Amino acid sequence: MKRKVRGKILKKIKREKITHKCFLCGKTSHLEKHHIVPKEIGGSGKKENKIYLCDKCHPQLHKLLTPVIQHLLAYIYALQKELKKYVEIKEPHKVGFIWKNGKHIGKGGK
Repeated sequence: MKRKVRGKILKKIKREKITHKCFLCGKTSHLEKHHIVPKEIGGSGKKENKIYLCDKCHPQLHKLLTPVIQHLLAYIYALQKELKKYVEIKEPHKVGFIWKNGKHIGKGGK
């Protein structure tokens, strides 16, 4: 993504967060927080990873993103399985969960 376009998107995200408007339609009521990078694939719960969406746009966005997220998860699990052939892995890393030095230290997803 070009730097100029990325900058415009980030500015819009910051502006919409400050004014608490739906990121997609601009509505100011019935807002819900949405994770930009879903927690299921390792997104954080920090404010930098959240935008506001109205109650109509939020489910529509999830309807569009769910197949993409499922495809990414399937691809990640397939890569883990393939990697297991070449590297000794006691237990594959669970996507969406925080691991450090082979130990589960926290919850990052469902």
